[in-house]
Amino acid sequence: MKIQKDDLVKWEVDEPDLIADPLLIRKRITDVEKALLISLPNEYKDYIHLVADQACSPLSNLDNFIARYNEKTRMIVMATLSSTNRIVTSTKLLQESIYDHRSLLPDGLIVIGSDYDDDGDAYIIYDVRADSPTYRNVFHWRYYVDNLVVGDGLGLLALSLREFLHKPALEDKL
Repeated sequence: MKIQKDDLVKWEVDEPDLIADPLLIRKRITDVEKALLISLPNEYKDYIHLVADQACSPLSNLDNFIARYNEKTRMIVMATLSSTNRIVTSTKLLQESIYDHRSLLPDGLIVIGSDYDDDGDAYIIYDVRADSPTYRNVFHWRYYVDNLVVGDGLGLLALSLREFLHKPALEDKL
């Protein structure tokens, strides 16, 4: 489903009046797809165009989300959704590790943002594998402790990016 400006009412960018050249945005999208050897879903491309490829954060106090795991839920505090440059850098960084026994991000799962939990930084993961049963789902991943199993180490945030964009809430409303 197409993401539209109304889907971003709970989000803000640093320069809301920035008008980016659509050709430049398309080039940045192509650069991400080439660098990560993926094809971005149309909903994500729509989002990148709408925010002019800027980092995007929930409005003040609307930065709380629920991540659903197999047997529990976890409240997370959202920091930011990334620009395309940061998506490539973060995804590539989490696809390699110098540490033993660390889960590595497989091809087709990309890092689209970051958040905080009780122990430190964590990531917002987006499944862009067209043949996956979780295609276009958005997840929470604490890379330093959680494995990459849906429901176990990947907490479901939303079934699509559009749904995720509507989820920010006040802490007492969760």
